[in-house]
This record gives sequence, C-alpha cells and structure tokens, in this order.
Amino acid sequence: MKVTTLIIHNTTLPHRLHASTDWCPLHSTSLAQEQERVRYEQLKVEFQLWTVGLGLLGGITTYTAYSKDVAVSYALGAVAGLLYLRLLSRSVDAGGSGFRARACGAD
Repeated sequence: MKVTTLIIHNTTLPHRLHASTDWCPLHSTSLAQEQERVRYEQLKVEFQLWTVGLGLLGGITTYTAYSKDVAVSYALGAVAGLLYLRLLSRSVDAGGSGFRARACGAD
C-alpha cells in the first residue's frame, strides 16, 4: 500500500491511495470537536426540556382558562410537538454522519 502525505492548514495527515476512510480529517476527533459534540447533546436535551415545560404550562393554563376538552387537545398537540422534535433531532444526527461518510469517499 502506497502512503503519501497530505498537508492541510499546516497539519500533516497520512493519505492512503485507496478507498479507505481511516485517513479522513472529518473522522478525527479533536478536543474542540468533542466539546462541540457535548454542547450539541446538551442543547438537544435543553430544547426537549423546554418543550415539555412549556407544554405543561400551556396545558395547565388552558385547563384553567377553558375546559378539559380544550386542555386535552392542547396536551395532545404538545406531545406531538415533542415527538416531532425528537424525530427531527434523530434525522439531523443521521444526516451529519452521512455527510462525513460522503465527504471522505465512503459509499
């Protein structure tokens, strides 16, 4: 296997001349990338907690201001919103890994 050197922004990386993705700079994890990933996971949890909290607050407010039927309808909408947020989060997570694979030449 022939190995050459690829220089990107003053960083030397091994570059193998076949279809392997183990050399890809997008697969390497630096401290900054790890911190960004942790922050992203924290933001996902924070958004979900805000969604649950505001859904509960809206449900209680709707129950006291209107009727039980309206509050149930609001609660169902809040649960659907939370489920949509979780599905969207999974979709974004899956899209990110697909980008890395395509950018590094994996099929």
